[in-house]
Amino acid sequence: MNTNWFLALAIFYINYIFIITGQEFDFIIVGVGSAGSIMAARLSEPDKNWSVLALDRGSPRNSVQNDTWNEDLSGVHDPNYFSVAQDYLLGRLVRNPRYYGIGGTAMINGMTAVAPSRYLLDQLWPFGWK
Repeated sequence: MNTNWFLALAIFYINYIFIITGQEFDFIIVGVGSAGSIMAARLSEPDKNWSVLALDRGSPRNSVQNDTWNEDLSGVHDPNYFSVAQDYLLGRLVRNPRYYGIGGTAMINGMTAVAPSRYLLDQLWPFGWK
């Protein structure tokens, strides 16, 4: 599904809410992934008098759903994205798993961790944090 279609749907949905309920929003956040959910939470903190509408085309994750690190990631929440043909992989495509829903692609727990290099730790972190 392309992004233009989704934005058109989001605009239709916003107009629908406005027409039916008469509500207006100070901020409208489209996409409630890692960044969008934090932005919505920060904008709607109690000390601010802003109204926030957060839209996502997916649904919340089922609380009893198993972790997905060893499962097939395709399904209703996956847009099934692939890379362009890769020259160094003999023209094969690389699958890029994504997740439509609240939390976005961060909902995919790949059970991976990448430690920063010693250089990054020495150059970028304050001395007292090491």
